[in-house]
Amino acid sequence: MWKPRPPDDEWRRTARRALLGSDEAPGSVVLTPMGRLFRAVTRQHTVRTDGWLTTGTFGAATVVWTPQGQPVADALAALEPGTHVTFVGLCGSLRRHPLGSAVAIAAAVGADGRRHHPRLGFASAVTHATNAQVTSFLEAEQRHAELTGLADTVDMETATVLACAEAFGLASRALLLVSDHNRSPSPFTAPPHPMEEALRRLPYVLDRLL
Repeated sequence: MWKPRPPDDEWRRTARRALLGSDEAPGSVVLTPMGRLFRAVTRQHTVRTDGWLTTGTFGAATVVWTPQGQPVADALAALEPGTHVTFVGLCGSLRRHPLGSAVAIAAAVGADGRRHHPRLGFASAVTHATNAQVTSFLEAEQRHAELTGLADTVDMETATVLACAEAFGLASRALLLVSDHNRSPSPFTAPPHPMEEALRRLPYVLDRLL
């Protein structure tokens, strides 16, 4: 099992130049692996495609549209120690959280069973959850009974984000929108209306919480 170690200064600068299109080090970053979330957060703000990853702004924060799953680690490794990182993603609820609701992750369980915790809180009250990370929708569905004994929600990135943040000296937190109930409805059959409303509200929710 890979355990992340912090890269050196030159690696970080080179990675920022390639991934973000600039070697300037942002002080606050919002990461999301979902195009719908990226567009919801950055609408009416500047969007850049100078680097391998599309970036935008939300207030004083740089917003980065990352790959799904563990490759989000590269964007994290490109940041300077002390950077504030907010991960915004989607999750399947294992505890019947309402579709479209937002949960702040209090702990994330990785594939190795280790728990990782955020080092940043949110400015306003929000429901907290323990999250388990999987590699695919299929894995989440086939391990549903096992996962319900481990966590409240399931996704593909949050444990990696918190583990890398710990290793790289970043201050992190995670906010996930409930897109489905993992098996009923599945990610592919969940009704769209709750998520459409959640995406409409997302900039206001972030503005209140960050």
